[in-house]
Amino acid sequence: MAERISPEHSAASYISPRPTRESRRDAINACRGCDLYRRATQVVPGEGPARPRLMLVGKRRIHDKPNAREVEACRPWFQTELDLVKPEVVVALGATAAQAILGPAFRISRERGRFVTSPLDAKVLATAHPSAVLRMPDERARREAMAQLIADLRVVARALKTKASA
Repeated sequence: MAERISPEHSAASYISPRPTRESRRDAINACRGCDLYRRATQVVPGEGPARPRLMLVGKRRIHDKPNAREVEACRPWFQTELDLVKPEVVVALGATAAQAILGPAFRISRERGRFVTSPLDAKVLATAHPSAVLRMPDERARREAMAQLIADLRVVARALKTKASA
């Protein structure tokens, strides 16, 4: 289980008691709940319709893996996003996002591309982070990784299509 941290070292104090999409964007930009703001290159709050059926996990673009304290500090952002969006499906892009939702024992190498049991009110599927595809050592490996990522996202598309036609 992730280490619990104090509110002053968390995003919690930056979140409005009645958050909106607009207040969330401003608050994410102002957040200093952990040191991620120092090395993140951009904030990436969700865009699109007010009630999308799909949500991708992640708020800041960073170039190295966040530590457990940073992941825990950002948990309030994730919960706020879930509360605002109420998605049918959450796609965890990469091991960090997947483990933050599904626990530290989760392994994308074993579970990727299929829906897994989670504590969320949404279906959860984990896949490789798209940047991992770009970091593959050669063209053949990149093509294989891209094909796997596309296959994983097709699983999501089929689930959403099936639900929409039901």
